[in-house]
Amino acid sequence: MAEPGIIFDLDGTLWDATAMAARIWNGVFESEGLKLRLTAADVRAQMGRTMAEIGAAFFPDLSAARQAEIMTLLGEQEVLRMGEGGARLYDGVPETLEALSGAHPLFIVSNCQRDYARGFMRAFGFEAFFTDYEESGRSGLNKAENIRLVLERNGVKRGVYVGDTAGDMRSAREAGVPFIFARYGFGHADGADHVIDDIRELPGIIGRL
Repeated sequence: MAEPGIIFDLDGTLWDATAMAARIWNGVFESEGLKLRLTAADVRAQMGRTMAEIGAAFFPDLSAARQAEIMTLLGEQEVLRMGEGGARLYDGVPETLEALSGAHPLFIVSNCQRDYARGFMRAFGFEAFFTDYEESGRSGLNKAENIRLVLERNGVKRGVYVGDTAGDMRSAREAGVPFIFARYGFGHADGADHVIDDIRELPGIIGRL
């Protein structure tokens, strides 16, 4: 049986960038004359949503066009300033990705803005570990569709999705792949196929699939 492709969510699964995002987003809000100010916890509560959904939640009184303009600015600034610090990899991520990439194709699928996943890989020198990635901001598709897309695009017959929210689990179910719940992340997911409390547990679970 072919080795499964491993598809990772990003925020809350591979790293916690909420403090960085809060700092960058607040700077954009100030420059745009907006009164909203966020904490890392505020950002964390929005993880898993698309940028359009976050914009609608933060600025319900603004037009859809203005929401999109603000969220585009946020996304551009995050990608530009991703390497400035304020974000942290979860313990064990570099060595786990290196170990897994020797036997499995690895992917990132996230509801993030265009170039965010690529910026993450560049910031930590992880490009060699990942075969492909997809973002809702690039494809215009939802997470389930993007999971299917990266598997089909790379000729991978079996996949598994690793994420940290109930939305991630729903997307994995819709895409027809098993779901591994990263319980150390931001959300909750009852009924996952497998649960990990540390990413270094992942190779052992993958080996039993």
